[in-house]
Amino acid sequence: TLKLSWNKVNDASYYYVYRLNSKTDKYEKIGTTSSNTYTDKDLKSATNYYYKVKPYANISGEFTNRLKATTKPLTPKVSLKSDSHTRFTATWTNTSTRNSGYEVYMSTSKDKNYNLLGNTSEKSFTAKELEKNKTYYVKVRAYRTVDGEKIYGSYSSVTSITVEGPKTTVSGLLTSLSKTAGLSLVDTIE
Repeated sequence: TLKLSWNKVNDASYYYVYRLNSKTDKYEKIGTTSSNTYTDKDLKSATNYYYKVKPYANISGEFTNRLKATTKPLTPKVSLKSDSHTRFTATWTNTSTRNSGYEVYMSTSKDKNYNLLGNTSEKSFTAKELEKNKTYYVKVRAYRTVDGEKIYGSYSSVTSITVEGPKTTVSGLLTSLSKTAGLSLVDTIE
């Protein structure tokens, strides 16, 4: 959804709003309003739209200058998976090929102190060299770069993961203890 606004024109009874059809390269009337604002709905995310507004009084006025507006990217849906005791991988869905990239933020507190972990144009990001047995909180937002400026979508919901340390097996513990005590594993079992 995009909300457009423009300067009022004296004596205008209402305004015709036109949007550029990118396939025909022609402006098509999409609505009429009596105020100097118009809300355009059901648009694609992370997409540029071009508009013109024509005031109407007793005699039709001239078109306004062309307006350019960009819709926000969709909000990613994030999931986390750890395949190691020092890293995790964040992946996300609900994205668009029109996005320029994604920013991944991480914190050790759910409600504050999020730091930018990295940027990527991919739909996944791996965080490395993490502390084991610690919980990390992650959120991601998509962006589209238009005329050198980033247009951001909303942050994803915060997702958490605890990066667990390696598990110790009984066999591994016995081997470690027997080496420390100078015993063989056979001696330890007997």
